[in-house]
Amino acid sequence: NRSKIVYMSLLIGLLVPGVILYLRRITNNRIISKVDISKQTQVPILGEIGHYDDMHAIAVKKNSKSVLAEQFRGIRTNLQFVLTPNKNNTLLLTSSMSGEGKSFVAINLASTFALAGKKVALMELDLRKPKISQNLGIDNSVGFSSYAIERAQYNEIIKPSGIVDELYVIPSGPIPPNPAELIMLPKVEELFEKLKNDFD
Repeated sequence: NRSKIVYMSLLIGLLVPGVILYLRRITNNRIISKVDISKQTQVPILGEIGHYDDMHAIAVKKNSKSVLAEQFRGIRTNLQFVLTPNKNNTLLLTSSMSGEGKSFVAINLASTFALAGKKVALMELDLRKPKISQNLGIDNSVGFSSYAIERAQYNEIIKPSGIVDELYVIPSGPIPPNPAELIMLPKVEELFEKLKNDFD
């Protein structure tokens, strides 16, 4: 019965992908959209960043009008309602796994603030797998870890980003054997105090 075979084939052809997509959706443990967050928590969402396939880490440059650049500008605008006005604020970007876009977001968010006329210091504190200095082509032989163990001076570790005039980068420096302990050293608190005096 030819019509029955065609009907069954169409039904199976629609049903099998539908079941697979449904199973993938209910077993998914990743955040796909804003709804996944707003359904589970009361955390305010400042913005969304679309996926970026380009190999270059810098999506926000002077006069860039891409959708991604506008998304970063939107986050900067929303952050200004959250941050303390007329005070030097510190932002921390973190996640539980590598490869989730911390370096990419940090570079572009810092660039967005710098393009708005703020003097920004971008600190590379991923002391195990530093990517910011690599993405920006900045020498990482002297940096945060060097300063923390008193092997470098304050002005030696602050380097121009090369993308925006008001954006400076503090690379991670040589990879230490004890990254967690390094961050707790008194020199780190001293560094933050100096940065708050010199940067917005």
